[in-house]
Amino acid sequence: MTDRQSSKPRPGALWRAARWLAIGLLVFLAGIVLVFTTTPGGWLIALTLNRLGSGPAQSVDIDRIDGLLSGSTRIGHIMLSDAEGEPWLLLKGIRIDWTPLTLLRSGLAIDDLTIETVELAKLPEGEESEEESTPFQLPVAFDIKRFTAPDILLGEPVAGRLARFEARGSAQVDGTMSTALADLVVKRTDGVGGELVVDADYLEAEDRFNVSAKLSEPAGGVMAHLLNLPPEDAISLSATSQGSLADWRLNAAGTINGEIIAEASLQMVAGEAGNAVSLQANGMFDRFLPPSIGQLVAGRSDIVLEGLIEPEQNGAVIDVFTLSSSELTAEGRGRVAREGNVDLTASVTPQPNAGMLEFGTGASPTRVAVPAVTVRVTGNADEAAIRLEASTPEVYGAEFSADALSAVLDFDRFSLADRSGTGTIAVRANAIGSSNDIVARAMAGGVSVNGGVAVDQGEVITSDRIGIESGVASVEAEALSVNMSGALAASLSGQMRNLVLSEQAAGILGPETRFTADVARDEGGALTVQNFELASEFAEASGGVALGADGEIEGDVAAELSRLAGAGADVSGGLSLTASVSGTVSAPAFEASLTGRQLKLQGRDLSDLVLAAKGVADPAAPQADITLSGALEGRPVNGSLLVSQTGGVVRIDPLRLQVADNLISGALVLDDGYRPTGKIELDLKDIGSLSALALQDIKGSAGGSISFKVRGSESVADIQLGVPELSGEAFILRNARLAGTVEDVMGTPKPTGTLEVREVSAGGTDVSNLVAGFSQDGGWTTVEAKAQAADLPISLAARVRPGETETELEIETANTVWKGLAINLSEPARVVVREGTAEIERLVISPGGGRVSITGTAGQALDLDIALAGLPLTSVNAVAPGAGLSGALSGTVSVAGTASAPVVRYNLDASDVRAAAASAVADVPLAINASGEFQSDRVTFDARGSGSGLSFTASGGLDTTGTQAISARISGSIPFSLLSGAIAKQGVALTGAAQADIAIDGSVGAPQISGTITTSDSRLVDGRTGIAIDNLSAEIGLAPDQASIRSLSGELSSGGTISGSGTVGLDAGANYPADLALKVSRGRYADGQMVATRFDADLTLTGPLTQLPKLGGTVMLDETTITVPDTLPSSISRLDVTHRNAPADIQSQAARLSGDEGSGASTGIALDVRVQASRIFIRGRGMDVELGGSLRLTGSTGAPVAAGGFDLVRGRLSVLGQRLDFTRGRLGFAGSVVPILDLAASSQSGSTTVTVLITGPANAPEFSFTSSPELPEDEVLAQLVFGRSLSSLSPLQIAQLAEAAGQLTGAVKGGGLVEQLRRATGVDDIDLRTDEETGDTSLGVGKYLNDRTYFGIESGSSAGSGKARIDLDIGSGIKLRGEASSGGETKGGIFFEREY
Repeated sequence: MTDRQSSKPRPGALWRAARWLAIGLLVFLAGIVLVFTTTPGGWLIALTLNRLGSGPAQSVDIDRIDGLLSGSTRIGHIMLSDAEGEPWLLLKGIRIDWTPLTLLRSGLAIDDLTIETVELAKLPEGEESEEESTPFQLPVAFDIKRFTAPDILLGEPVAGRLARFEARGSAQVDGTMSTALADLVVKRTDGVGGELVVDADYLEAEDRFNVSAKLSEPAGGVMAHLLNLPPEDAISLSATSQGSLADWRLNAAGTINGEIIAEASLQMVAGEAGNAVSLQANGMFDRFLPPSIGQLVAGRSDIVLEGLIEPEQNGAVIDVFTLSSSELTAEGRGRVAREGNVDLTASVTPQPNAGMLEFGTGASPTRVAVPAVTVRVTGNADEAAIRLEASTPEVYGAEFSADALSAVLDFDRFSLADRSGTGTIAVRANAIGSSNDIVARAMAGGVSVNGGVAVDQGEVITSDRIGIESGVASVEAEALSVNMSGALAASLSGQMRNLVLSEQAAGILGPETRFTADVARDEGGALTVQNFELASEFAEASGGVALGADGEIEGDVAAELSRLAGAGADVSGGLSLTASVSGTVSAPAFEASLTGRQLKLQGRDLSDLVLAAKGVADPAAPQADITLSGALEGRPVNGSLLVSQTGGVVRIDPLRLQVADNLISGALVLDDGYRPTGKIELDLKDIGSLSALALQDIKGSAGGSISFKVRGSESVADIQLGVPELSGEAFILRNARLAGTVEDVMGTPKPTGTLEVREVSAGGTDVSNLVAGFSQDGGWTTVEAKAQAADLPISLAARVRPGETETELEIETANTVWKGLAINLSEPARVVVREGTAEIERLVISPGGGRVSITGTAGQALDLDIALAGLPLTSVNAVAPGAGLSGALSGTVSVAGTASAPVVRYNLDASDVRAAAASAVADVPLAINASGEFQSDRVTFDARGSGSGLSFTASGGLDTTGTQAISARISGSIPFSLLSGAIAKQGVALTGAAQADIAIDGSVGAPQISGTITTSDSRLVDGRTGIAIDNLSAEIGLAPDQASIRSLSGELSSGGTISGSGTVGLDAGANYPADLALKVSRGRYADGQMVATRFDADLTLTGPLTQLPKLGGTVMLDETTITVPDTLPSSISRLDVTHRNAPADIQSQAARLSGDEGSGASTGIALDVRVQASRIFIRGRGMDVELGGSLRLTGSTGAPVAAGGFDLVRGRLSVLGQRLDFTRGRLGFAGSVVPILDLAASSQSGSTTVTVLITGPANAPEFSFTSSPELPEDEVLAQLVFGRSLSSLSPLQIAQLAEAAGQLTGAVKGGGLVEQLRRATGVDDIDLRTDEETGDTSLGVGKYLNDRTYFGIESGSSAGSGKARIDLDIGSGIKLRGEASSGGETKGGIFFEREY
């Protein structure tokens, strides 16, 4: 028994180990159960996951987890927030019913997954992580039998507006990935509509892979917002596949608003060489793509791809690739792979009418002209040659532009497998512009970048040297190394012409500045700049700075400037600067000292200048100690500023600056909101000394104070300032006073107060009695001001409101009067200024009536629209008093471009236009339309006008700078009726119209005029002479220096033709020299009263037209008849009419018709005209006279001189049957077209010789009677008529004698019976004779058959007394005569006549 007992085993170390292991397992299992199945355990797991899932870029908040391994897991919520702590995703009410034991088989089986609420407020901000993250992997096999999300809420940033959805579905994947099934249905539930349906199955055993997906949304859908499509578009996308895995096809289509917009088909066929790929697509893909991508395939595009994907994705072969859109075409072919030979060619070519591509959002996008790109890859994949070329004509943005950009990247040996190789880079921009003046000047001449580069496994880029050059600057980067993780190192050096900085910089620094520096940045973000050196002719600097990854900063700089005189004549000397910084970037400690050397300002010595500062730039606890010392012309210059913080407040005490007799002093306390309290006193007795420190020459004095206090939560400043006098270059101010308060100084300042200025003069403008009041109301500063500016009364009421991003200006009223023209603001105006650009929302003014409306923006860029309505042209008279314009102007004007290069386009209509300057010629209302533009200092115009038959068009341009070159074309029709008022007072009437086609070139100061002026079928009537010209046609050619009458023709209404030609010089300095010729052929002239003639004329007009031109030539008179009027008076006297109390239009008409009688007489026309006449007949009052001869007119039209005349050929005077033969006669002229008669006719009566003298003008001749021996005139007349003494006459004979006297003097009309008979029969001569011996009476008639032949017939009272006679003038005074009587008797003879 003892042995048996002794053989039982005893517990030892193994037992104790097993026991503790069992206890440990029990405790572990209890812990597992506690953690994974109880609520406290769920809190612990949630807390752990929160910590593990949160990081710098996002935070995870999991409420709790219940029943993690119970098969019924519940999670309160999961919330994801961004780096700013803003939640972007919230999942609430998560229920998972599942089978935990499937995890042992590397699977996951979920019977039901429900998420009660899903809220996606916005899309997460992408942020790169410096560490690679492991992607989330699903279990090898999973089976989700049902998934439900009844309430999915998308926020406005995601969907464009709040949108609600519901979702349900299922998914299954087996462990061998040979089977995969999925279906998903998402519906919109907020009434808008829309649905997404996806059904996919992959069954390897059945060699099947089918996909069916369809998305449809009405207008206002989420996809339209995400793709940045128009919200009114209804979108539908569908994709279906069919076929086996060895021959798989996919068809996709997209519709918008029910119309198919794009279609695509993809086919993949498996083979031994790999998978053959075929893709064909066409449509307007840009409708479904974001604008930044869609613009590349704008319009209808076609895509074709035929290629092969090699086994194991080792490479790809592209047989055909083409893409064509409205913007570009692309094509490519060849092989690219990680091993083996490669040969790939690809290109992108812009379309001929391609537009600009736009990248970036907001107000300042970048626009790029579609580039041309070529890519060539050849050789072996291990050492391939790669060449990329790209070029674009233009790239520009809101603040820059670049023209003719090109880039070439050339790698001669590049491994496609490990992305390594060496090559060169070359970039060139022919021209670069910038809104920053310094940058623009630095880029002058274009920019080029050249150098060699090396790439190591696509991670590190290095270069021995890369150079950047422009026309005025260059930079070189040597030993350059850039790591994709952010590390960088380079040695920099360069030079720059200092004129790039400013015009004064070259004088201060010297012509050129050189610099060197070593720059490095590690992967943690620490940046160092070492060995920095800068040098120029007059300046040098050196130093360095280091920025740590955690915000540390350490640096120092030393600089010398030896010559300040280059800044201008007002300053000379030099400066030295030392400065250092340390601590952190958020609160750096600084120390600096600026020392002057031999300084002179405005000719004043500034000696011993030292400005020192040290402190800490910590916004939470600022510290600074600033001191200034020196002497200006021996007078003290000192200042001190001490900033310290105690008790949570910042004290600035002292604050003191003394310059000569000027003192600025005070103390301020800043509370925790940096709101100041305290006072600053200004005692400026000699502003000239103070302004010298600012390099300004301003003289005068001022005084006042600025008091600060805190009222409530706002800082308030009270300003009291008086300026007795202040003057500087081109300005002077006297007796100014400012009294005001500024509330909320540190926030939005709200000034109130008054400003009074007795007198100010600046820029040539004098302003006096300025009174302005300003106040605050609702954030607005209201200003009411009155003043007298440039002798113009101006009043203004406006208000302004400054903001963080804009300043608003609203003008309630504004008016002035300029040269009698009232200019008023028609309605309240509003202007908003944003970033230096004024946006004029409304501005309407009325200059003298009408309406001028202005809207748009004005700043560096201009975009203004100006509308004019009913603007009276009388307002122009204020600008140009002599214009005398009237009418109304309407239209539009647009202003674009920039302030330095504006582009103005206009379209204006003027109605009822009249000009006082033209009213003396033609007071005609016109309607005018003009359009054109102003660009690049040139105005172009295209105008049309019409009115009262006048019409014209004009087009051309005018340079506004330089020589003011002009180029214009004018054509139109001018009715001569417009000239009726001007020429009527000259007794001339002109009907018809002239056609003008005129070109004006040259410059405004020396215009060159060319073109033609033509007229046809016109009519000219000279009422003073009775001359009328019908069918008047003319062509006048205009050349820059003369006008040429190319043709002139017409028909005299009384018979005959007229023609002419010649030139008129257009040189006003030479008084318009003329050389004109005028011819009249077979012309007939009859004044209707006295003179009738036929004539030929060959006349010339030469010499200066405005300085006694000369009329010369010959006038040949044919048969001319001068008829002496039978009765008196010979004319009607002109009636002088005086208008009294006449209306304005009658007075205007009278003024136009009368002309300016006080303008002085014309100098007239010089004469040298020869008039020849062979037969001039004077008839009337018993006379029948024939004359011939020639006459030469000299002198001038104002004082003509006649040499020669027309002398008697034959003639007789008949008085009561008595015939007197003229014994002498002459016809002359004395400054008038009315001829002067000097005739004498004699007859023998018994022993008495009677002579009748006819003298004086032909329209009022004087008859006188003489005799030998001398008798009284009545006795002479009795002897002449009856051959007897007056005393022996019967009463009837005395009456006949009185009739004869009346006939001769014109008191009796008709010329007697014989004269009336001659006119009725049309003969040239009727003669009644009485034989003194026999008392027989005979009648004789005669007529000229031509110029030399006269035929006469005479018949007596007795038988056989009739006879016929013919006279033939053969010349030289010899005449042949033949005569035959009724009794058969004939006679013949030769006669010789000579006048003496």
